[in-house]
Amino acid sequence: MLALVLSQAPPVQQNAQKGADQSNDSNARQKPITPQIAATPEAIPQPHQTEPADLHWYSDVKITDGLIALFTLGLVVVGFFQWRALNDTVVEAGKASARQSADMLASIAVASDVAKAASDSAAAAKTSADAYREAERAWVSFVKMDYRSFTGGTIVETGETGQSGTMFNLAWLNGGRTPAIECTLFTDRKILKPPYTTETPSFIVPIDPNAQKIVLVPDVPVSSLPIYLLRSDIDTLRDQQCRVFIYGRAEYRDVFSPNETRHFEVCLQVEYGGIESDTGQTLFNHRVVGPQNSAS
Repeated sequence: MLALVLSQAPPVQQNAQKGADQSNDSNARQKPITPQIAATPEAIPQPHQTEPADLHWYSDVKITDGLIALFTLGLVVVGFFQWRALNDTVVEAGKASARQSADMLASIAVASDVAKAASDSAAAAKTSADAYREAERAWVSFVKMDYRSFTGGTIVETGETGQSGTMFNLAWLNGGRTPAIECTLFTDRKILKPPYTTETPSFIVPIDPNAQKIVLVPDVPVSSLPIYLLRSDIDTLRDQQCRVFIYGRAEYRDVFSPNETRHFEVCLQVEYGGIESDTGQTLFNHRVVGPQNSAS
């Protein structure tokens, strides 16, 4: 209603003025009296007065806005210090991690050095132990071949008696410092007649579970079973109508390796050497030939 009164205020004043004029002419014409609305000061529009924009600006700020601003500022400050603290923590953690890594690497290096030293010590101890075993173990080897003539002998295989010839013995020696145990000595011979198909024959050691086993103590030579050449074989060899080979093999074990069988084998070619002038004994020479010359 107040807006309606304000919008119709000026026409009311005009009608009042016209009513005054018409009252003077009331005698000329008679018209119905129209009710008039008196204008009040409140109904008259007043010019709007504004204050400058920067005058009393704080009067529009609520106390809650200030509190929110202070709280926000506090959060910013707290967040800044938390960031500083977290950053310092991260930096210190990185430094601690680097120190731990360096310490770990140093520990690994020390452990590696210790392990290498232990390995070297163990290797040296093993080398020393191996060297000791090699120095102290039994070493059976062929030493020499002896021979001597015989007469009136009997051939065991055929039973022939009154035979003469030469008997060959292979001598063996344990050159080690400990006994050779479970030692077996084997000898054999082969006589090749022309035409020769091979330079040296091959010898096969038979497996004999009943073979005699002996103990060879150090520095005491022993002889294997003798090999016999009859006079007829010697004459054929003298005439270069045959080749004579003698083979010997020793198998044994040493006290440091009782489960390991060691051996020494030798193959000799026997050659005619003439007759000794003083005694009339037949002389022979020999040389090592063929692949069956090895030791373990």
